[in-house]
Order: sequence, then structure tokens, then C-alpha cells
Amino acid sequence: RWLYVNGADTRDVDVPILFPMWAAVTSMRMDLCKWLFDHGAAKDIKRKTRENRLGRDYGRSALYFTFE
Repeated sequence: RWLYVNGADTRDVDVPILFPMWAAVTSMRMDLCKWLFDHGAAKDIKRKTRENRLGRDYGRSALYFTFE
């Protein structure tokens, strides 16, 4: 939250994998998910990480992890 207050973007589209909403969901931080949702990252709930052959979690959305 300090980063946001000081100008950080909650929805940086240039971040390919660990964008804030994805990191919050996979860490099971629903309080942080709600805060991000309320502060501009609502579209990231359906945003998929870019495909990566090194891990099974890549290419999935944050919404996917809420039901896993």
C-alpha cells in the first residue's frame, strides 16, 4: 500500500508473471486482493500470466487459483 501511495501502479501491464493480483491470490491474501480490486486492479482477476515452460502455474489467471 505504501508503494501505491507513492505512485506505484496496481495494474502494471508490463509485468508478465508476478503481477500484484496474481501474487495476492496465490498467497491466499484475500484482504490484499480486495484492496487491489478496489484500487484499480479489478481487470487483473482474469488476466493470465504469460506462458512459461518452467512451471505449471504460468498461463493461468488469478481467478483460476481462487477455485483450485
